[in-house]
Amino acid sequence: MARATAEHLKALLSLPSLAPSAPAPVTSPSPPRTPKPLSRTRERGSLGVTTTSVPTSGSSSAATSALPSAASPGSAAVTPALTPNPSATSGRGETDDWDVVGHLDERPACWAGLLGWALTRWLGGILDPEAPAEHTRALFDEWLLGRTLQRSFQQLGLDESAAYRAMGLTQVLLCHERELSEAGQRSPRQVIEGLLQDGDVRDFLGVNRYRGVLWFNQERFDDLIGGLLATALVTQAVSPTTDTAISPTTGATVTPAEAATALARAIRTAELQSGYQLERLLRLLPA
Repeated sequence: MARATAEHLKALLSLPSLAPSAPAPVTSPSPPRTPKPLSRTRERGSLGVTTTSVPTSGSSSAATSALPSAASPGSAAVTPALTPNPSATSGRGETDDWDVVGHLDERPACWAGLLGWALTRWLGGILDPEAPAEHTRALFDEWLLGRTLQRSFQQLGLDESAAYRAMGLTQVLLCHERELSEAGQRSPRQVIEGLLQDGDVRDFLGVNRYRGVLWFNQERFDDLIGGLLATALVTQAVSPTTDTAISPTTGATVTPAEAATALARAIRTAELQSGYQLERLLRLLPA
């Protein structure tokens, strides 16, 4: 069943390989190695940090709830440009024209996370066929499926760290599978702010504070956005619609799949310039 589901995912996403030979080398800058972790509060609606006001285009400032606080006194001020730079590149030489879905073909752990999502996303339908998502996550925790998936991923060839990361991605995707496809009129910044309300998302991204600056893990952020785009495209392929959407970057009328892809690319563009600092990422994202 797992093999059939994996092959179906691969066909829907039109990717050439389900199991790449080796992950791509990572040469991107990373935050200091002795961070102070945030409080791992599971309730949504709290980042475990104070709020601040973030300037947005067209207004002097806007109070945005649950955003990280500014850097502590004595730390370097963060003053990024608020307009994405088309020539920006990451430490791996990638441009902002990132093939988000193709990225998954280089990430066995990300594929495993998607496989776990595909195998468990329907569990909530046992209790509520009309709105299974919340029930699915509750059953996932109650039945300790995370441990089962992690062991299964290790048996499939992933090391312990990669298997744990894949399980974490499955947890996030079960709650946010339509985050990009049903963004509606929300801007890229609002989408990321909404995701950060979830403690599981913050834990998966490795969000931590060091010397007054909030950092996140680049590779996990890439896996999160790639996974969210994949679930958006798969759910739309399974349940196609004739509805149209508005592109978050151009304002043009496009298909839901095109809108989700544009949203993911806009988030990726801001990430490349963020230096993997969470507050800078939020400032760079189009509001």
